[in-house]
Amino acid sequence: MKQTNGKKSRRLLALFLSIVIALSLFPLDLTHAAATQVNDNNGSITYSGAWTYDTTGATGYINSDQHYSNTNGNYAQYTFTGTSIKWIGPKNVDCGISQVYIDGALVATVDLYASSWLKQQVLYSNTSLSNASHTIKVVATNTKNAASISYYTSVDAFEYDTAVPITLNDTDSGIAYTGAWTYGAASGYVSGDQHYSSTNGNYAQLAFVGTSIKWIGPKNVDCGISQIYIDGVLTATVDLYASTWLKQQVLYSNTTLANTGHTIKVVITNTKNASSSGYYSSIDAFEYISTGAEKIFSDATTGTALSNSMQHELGQVFAVNVAGSITKVRLYAVSQETGNHTARIWRNSDGMKLGEYTIPAASFTGANGWITYTLPIPLSIASNTDYTVSVSTGTDAGRYWGGGTNASAGNNGLHISWPASSGRFTDTMGARPTTTPAGGESYLRDIEFIANAQVPTSLTVSGTDFIEKPSSLSRYGLYTAKVLDQNGDMIPNRTISWSLQTPKTGVSIDSGTGTVTVNSTAVNGTITVVATDAGSSMTGTKTVTIQSLTATAISVSGASALKIPATGSITQSYLAKVKDQQGNAMSGPTVTWSLQSPKTGVSINASSGVATVGSSATAGNFTIVATNGSISGTQLVSLDTYNTAVYLATSDTGLTLAVKNNLIYIKSLKNPVQGWDWINGDTTVPLVSTVSGVTPNWIYQDTTTDTTSGVKITLRFTSTTPNLELKSIWWARPGTGPVENWMTVQNNTGGTVSYGTSIQGTNIAIKADSTADLYRFSKTAYQMPTLDKFTMNASTSITTSSAYIPFGLLNVNGSHGFYVGYEWELGSFNIASGVDPLNISVSVNPFTETVTQANSAIFTIPSVYYGTYKGDIDDGGNSFKKWFWDFKVPRSLYNNPSEPWTEICFDPVGSTPQSTYDSIAASGVEAVKMDFGWYDGRNWTYRPAEWPNGFDFATKAHNAGLKASLYMGGTYNDADLNTIAGRDAELSALTTRYDNGWYDMWRTDIYTAPTNPMPDTYNGVTNFLSIVDNLITTKPGFRYENCANGGRYKGFAVTSRMTFITTNDEASDGGTAYRATLYVNGYAMNPIQLKSDVQIVNYPYAFMGRTSMLGSVLLCSVDTSNASYRQSIDLYKTKQRPILRGGNMYHILPMADGTNWDGMQFFNSSLNKGSVFLFKPSVNAADGNSKVIKLKGLDRNTSYTLTFQDRTGLNTVKSGAELMDLGISVTGMTGDYASEIIWIN
Repeated sequence: MKQTNGKKSRRLLALFLSIVIALSLFPLDLTHAAATQVNDNNGSITYSGAWTYDTTGATGYINSDQHYSNTNGNYAQYTFTGTSIKWIGPKNVDCGISQVYIDGALVATVDLYASSWLKQQVLYSNTSLSNASHTIKVVATNTKNAASISYYTSVDAFEYDTAVPITLNDTDSGIAYTGAWTYGAASGYVSGDQHYSSTNGNYAQLAFVGTSIKWIGPKNVDCGISQIYIDGVLTATVDLYASTWLKQQVLYSNTTLANTGHTIKVVITNTKNASSSGYYSSIDAFEYISTGAEKIFSDATTGTALSNSMQHELGQVFAVNVAGSITKVRLYAVSQETGNHTARIWRNSDGMKLGEYTIPAASFTGANGWITYTLPIPLSIASNTDYTVSVSTGTDAGRYWGGGTNASAGNNGLHISWPASSGRFTDTMGARPTTTPAGGESYLRDIEFIANAQVPTSLTVSGTDFIEKPSSLSRYGLYTAKVLDQNGDMIPNRTISWSLQTPKTGVSIDSGTGTVTVNSTAVNGTITVVATDAGSSMTGTKTVTIQSLTATAISVSGASALKIPATGSITQSYLAKVKDQQGNAMSGPTVTWSLQSPKTGVSINASSGVATVGSSATAGNFTIVATNGSISGTQLVSLDTYNTAVYLATSDTGLTLAVKNNLIYIKSLKNPVQGWDWINGDTTVPLVSTVSGVTPNWIYQDTTTDTTSGVKITLRFTSTTPNLELKSIWWARPGTGPVENWMTVQNNTGGTVSYGTSIQGTNIAIKADSTADLYRFSKTAYQMPTLDKFTMNASTSITTSSAYIPFGLLNVNGSHGFYVGYEWELGSFNIASGVDPLNISVSVNPFTETVTQANSAIFTIPSVYYGTYKGDIDDGGNSFKKWFWDFKVPRSLYNNPSEPWTEICFDPVGSTPQSTYDSIAASGVEAVKMDFGWYDGRNWTYRPAEWPNGFDFATKAHNAGLKASLYMGGTYNDADLNTIAGRDAELSALTTRYDNGWYDMWRTDIYTAPTNPMPDTYNGVTNFLSIVDNLITTKPGFRYENCANGGRYKGFAVTSRMTFITTNDEASDGGTAYRATLYVNGYAMNPIQLKSDVQIVNYPYAFMGRTSMLGSVLLCSVDTSNASYRQSIDLYKTKQRPILRGGNMYHILPMADGTNWDGMQFFNSSLNKGSVFLFKPSVNAADGNSKVIKLKGLDRNTSYTLTFQDRTGLNTVKSGAELMDLGISVTGMTGDYASEIIWIN
């Protein structure tokens, strides 16, 4: 502003740095917060109800006093203005569970129990509050830890941080002035100076990190109108005119910013108030509030002193969702640590070390606490990239460090996130730590990070390209928009409005949600969806086709090879699927069949699609054509003098086999609807290549066909050198699923033979139509699982070992795919691409040993499963699992609707009264499980001192109407199951104990020898399986539970014999590991066979009960009288178990991580019923208390009733199209451990 008192002007001397440089030069040591501690006797704390003020028994407390209460509903409340709050108090043996509310919302449930008296504990901490007035309320409840003797809660003090404003004078180097600005002295201004200008388009810009910003300057008679941009978005237009000179005015203020990097830009315009005599604008100062850099761990996090006398590099994996700078490295040091420590920052994708720093010995003062090291120069890091911060141990003799718990994935509520089990270590000093500790703990290595300011740069629109024009009802398309910054990162919390570029009859769009609705009056054509960002006025568009469903393609399936008969003729049926624009099969249109060119001896029925081949036909190819109007589909058929040619098909996998020159060929393999043939030319299926070091001379003999259940063919070969008979059995059963193949070899040599590791279950070549992704599924025990995805680029080779379920899914663009599985867990399978990534080899190598077999013995090469599917990996997995349910799970499980039984952990002794069993049964649970520890060694014999009247565990259970599950682990008396004697001894022991009424279900880990906890020998596995088969066959009431070595043994041979399996042995983490493992394993295994095995201790009954209902139910540490527990058992038995029995599972949310929303959808098409289970474990969930959930696997034209178990006000009726395209909004998931069940009918 030009002054009227004759102040001498000065020209601008230099152009300041750009916004990016300005941010990097900004003072990064942002410790601008003042801590205020409020003692419990402060009059501003409101105590509701009867609280005792104690000054005599509070030694060691803050000010040696406290307030305490144990009356349900009593509360202590305090209102403050600040950015963080801590509740400080004790933990003890008589403390209960309290609730914490912030601003009226339940944010935490805190268990105050401890086995010893702990004082001045941070019981609750929240460091991410806005700089405003807040209220914390601590409420006593009538709930407690089972180990606590009472319900007390105590307030020792509250502590909060008040952000201190930072004022930057107009001369601060962080303010960049563009254009000609005048600097001069100005009496009465901040620091007695200002910058001013009156030129249109000139601007002043400041980059800062904070939650609020003020522009301070004057108003006067010659001031104009200026525009304010926050993060590139015009947010205000400010009239600076005043009839008198006003100084140090707050010209603009914004107090609702996220605590991240921002920019404010003040732009001069050529507009003014009519009364003004000029266009001046002035910068006197900016003032902002910052709560400082963000961190991974809160300052309240503490560690435990750990040591093993070795030096380590200890690290923490993290990522940020916005580019920015690391300004400091932190670690939690324990008192024993001494000497220099070395900090390093690593980029994980390529292992590059980005920075190395020495934290001097003087920083370690002999006290427990956080040590902070400021980087000499801030280190820039990119968004959505994994990094590791590592700090070595010191030079103390014990090599101590501070250990913490960080097993679950999470985020800090701002920009930093970390994966599950994110701690890393290595014993190689100076190397990047990459090993995950067995317990998933962290090493309390940390950073301080400041995010860059985000400037809106582009807007993208995503959603479907096609919406069907319906003949009735409506169809929907849901569109979303992302506003991206200069680095391509998404800017959150943008306000988007939606419109159509040109109105269209029968088409509307919701301006707030981006939902397009198309009704039957619409006409075919295109529309343009427009998204507009309210702040920046940027737009993005997407062109969408609206069209009635019409026939656009035809897929033909059937045999791709036929044998020319020696006499007479043969027939073969072909099937055509007419498909719409989306590749879905249409039910109405019919086809006409023909041959593309005449072929001697070959004809086809024009209406039925039955081809006839006579003996006069000659070798060669011919093409079958299916026609509907102007579209057609074809099938190339090879005609030859094959030994045999057979077509096998389930409803979603068609496979053509042929034998020629004593070799088995797969001629085609495809899904009949999608139509892509995964076999590009012939691929051979390996026979047994070496026996006792000799290559058999296999000669094809004959083919037998069994059509009792689908089509099962047996191809028989013999060898004279050595004398062997091989059978290759192929079975396509009715319904969905794979074609199964296994081989047997009978030894007819008169002596012993040996089979080596060169034997393959399969080794075939397939070809994808576009780049495929391979998915594999880890087993895991005690740790979080992994769902591995590999893009099959050129020369990619993935070998799957025993750490993974023997099952792999290939998927192409979410549209279709191929899967392979094998029955056993011995050996491995490999999927590899060639130089051309579309050419893929699939091999299964089942054995890792040489197996010797006696004369007449039959050696079995376990089954391989070949499947094709249309859709995404959920569709592929569900196809396989439905087949497995229909044909492979134990018939006792399949045929009995009351199975699997609901179980409870129970470890009684002989003195446990019958009434205890009766009270368990009264809860509705159906079985009690007694775990290891009831016998000594491996004799599987009870201790008479504990059971003086005999082992009546099962008797008492049966008297109460319960089933008895009994753990008998290892091998009986250390028997070696690799031997017949060991097998028979264990079978005899199990039979005797079953006949004596000791158990209904045998629960065991799988040992084949005393020192071998994993079955990895052919004889050990076959003998173990024969024990289970014998008991299943001879004892109709016998059930087998696979304890799975903690979840590590999950093969299909054992799955086909078990009722259920221990999914993951991590039982005390609030169900996170179980839900995550079910998420991963549930792609290949029916969830009803995946047992929960979780403890309720310290977690809400409803949350844990619903966790257990995802698969088969086992809960431990349970009060069976609890109403929520009983409700979970009842809902499982009456609603969820019927849905799970043969139903599909859909992955509608990300894998459980212990913080963010997770959940699954189940749907049983036979019942036309389903369920959705939702979990929000933490108040820090990224999506807050509400989320839109899109369902899968429904019929678009069917209406579904959705009934909420808890939030009945959300009950609704919607079409399948609405539920899958738009989803359903779930709200009210407040606090920690929120959950919901939605029943679909």
